[in-house]
Amino acid sequence: MAGDGPTGPAPRRRDNESRGRGEAHTTDRLLIRAIRPADGDALRAFHARLSPQSVYLRYFSPHPQLSDDDVRRFTCVDGTDRLAVVALDQVRLVGVARADRLGVADRAEVAVIVADDLQHQGVGTALLERLVHDASGVGIQAFEADTLISNQPMLDVFHHLGFPVTSHLDTGVIHLTFPITATADYERACQSRQTTLAFDSEPTGDG
Repeated sequence: MAGDGPTGPAPRRRDNESRGRGEAHTTDRLLIRAIRPADGDALRAFHARLSPQSVYLRYFSPHPQLSDDDVRRFTCVDGTDRLAVVALDQVRLVGVARADRLGVADRAEVAVIVADDLQHQGVGTALLERLVHDASGVGIQAFEADTLISNQPMLDVFHHLGFPVTSHLDTGVIHLTFPITATADYERACQSRQTTLAFDSEPTGDG
């Protein structure tokens, strides 16, 4: 099922050239890496900081706290059928993206959530780029996602990722499907992205 190695482009180190400040704030540079079982407390704290609106847009219902089972399920992934990556600043976890392989072996359902104070700053896109890279390396060729019609920012992230997206609407939920095989269009989209943040990507398997 897994290939010999990642078939998508390697996640980029993206440096911020426009800050112009002598000393970076903790949120100017984020580390993106695979989730670990030891991230449970950080994940729980991240969820507790989310606004009710952000939680509702992610889970489609109120979800005020993560149970112990939630934390175990979200942090204990096998890297093949269940993948997850996190974004961290120097002190906290600030974003999560995950992909769960569907019954069709080469497809996975994807979901993303980012801290309220870092939304609209490219964090979700950077997480998805890393997830595309990791998922391509284990034979996943397409992502699917369900997004509330009211969640236009997340819909924009998917549509601007650089892949052709197909979608249909069903009772307020938009179902999206897109291939994740790297193309010249995707490479151009990755190269042209602009953000006020810088991202470092830790290779899979480190730590």
